Amino acid sequence: MYWMIKQYDYILPVVVIEKIIPLLKRDDVTYATEIHGELLNGKKIFFYENTGLNLEEYIGKEMECVLEITEGNLFYPPISEDVSTYFPCEYIWSELGFIFFPELKKIREEMEDADINQEKELEDLYEKTSVEIYANFGLKGFGFDTYSYHTMLLIYDCIFYLNEYEFEQDIDDFEVEDKFHIDIYEIYLRGIRPYIPTEEQAPELTEEQKAELARRQALHKKREEAYEAMQERIRKRRESGEGPRMV
Repeated sequence: MYWMIKQYDYILPVVVIEKIIPLLKRDDVTYATEIHGELLNGKKIFFYENTGLNLEEYIGKEMECVLEITEGNLFYPPISEDVSTYFPCEYIWSELGFIFFPELKKIREEMEDADINQEKELEDLYEKTSVEIYANFGLKGFGFDTYSYHTMLLIYDCIFYLNEYEFEQDIDDFEVEDKFHIDIYEIYLRGIRPYIPTEEQAPELTEEQKAELARRQALHKKREEAYEAMQERIRKRRESGEGPRMV
């Protein structure tokens, strides 16, 4: 039986898209699709997209996905037998989406120890940066609001969102790290972008991956410049006597 690691790395699922089935099509425009694919561990998965996103060119490609489970059946305590259609899960509780983005995590960590002047600067930077990151996540944005908490599950070392309204009664008494199985009936795609492996894992990148990497690097440079400018403003204010000085 496969169970998850204790240290959460907050990694989004990577899916190799195998086929796309149009569900709602009108005047040669597809508005909803069913997407079939495979997780990197070989587990088959299918999910729905209902915003008209065209993913045909990504068939056969590895895609990093924001996936929300909207219907399913939970088995708690976990079943003892190995059922191929069930997914082993670990309950994580509700989290903000910033945990997927190192730049936002860095700002949040600094906010915890900031003085009142620096905190306001950091809050403004966090909001501006998070809105930009969420909006520029891949092909359709991240899919969730910057400040809204959402329940998450750890499935095969990856984070899936769980629709808390559909599963509210099922998870009401769950504790963090509780383990169970889920038979998934419905998943919706909330965000998607080409997967970029780490340098240790990366073979020669495809053209799509190279373009995505260049786009991310350009955005990262812009955010780093904004962060450094903010730190310089704080330094100058401290030198002029505003707020506690650096020792």
